[in-house]
Amino acid sequence: MERDALAALCEDGLTQRAIADRLEVSHTTVRYWLTQHGLRTNGRAPAKPWDPERFVIACAESSTVAEVLDRIGASKYSGNYRRAALTAERLGVTLPVAKKGEWRARVVAPRLDDDQVRARFRRTDVPQDSKSLKRWMTTRLGIENACISCGLGPEWNGRPLTLELDHVDGDRLNNELSNLRLLCPNCHAQAETSNRRK
Repeated sequence: MERDALAALCEDGLTQRAIADRLEVSHTTVRYWLTQHGLRTNGRAPAKPWDPERFVIACAESSTVAEVLDRIGASKYSGNYRRAALTAERLGVTLPVAKKGEWRARVVAPRLDDDQVRARFRRTDVPQDSKSLKRWMTTRLGIENACISCGLGPEWNGRPLTLELDHVDGDRLNNELSNLRLLCPNCHAQAETSNRRK
């Protein structure tokens, strides 16, 4: 390959693949001859230009930079966040900044009503999250936050006591309310249904 022809294609800002397509050769051939002639490409395709008017509108209507990128049809890889910051600076607009915890507000599941909570206490095919079941039992269903066996309360030795969820029949898929009880770690370790007893 002639050096002058390759140099002209490099100056046009073409990538190795684009040069290979234009010359109808493999990109490895292009890479070989670029190395032989001491030439370099810019390494990547030129970025597709963003419409400034659309960018300004997206900034005004969005609450996060990710939303801005969505609205202008750009991917959310890290380079576009930097590009958005530079574009905003060039156009004199302010990029939206999510307030602390704002993103969390969008992903929080809606609060279950009492009927939906009661419906969770049933036999299932997969184990349920015991932390949620314990929380619902004590906060929503009015079950005392204390060991049903020894009466030890929510604190022990001046520190919070984590009660354990015990399945009376030993079947952890049976989450019917009549089959569940809260036990302190000591009582749970001695219970017949404890997985610690072998």
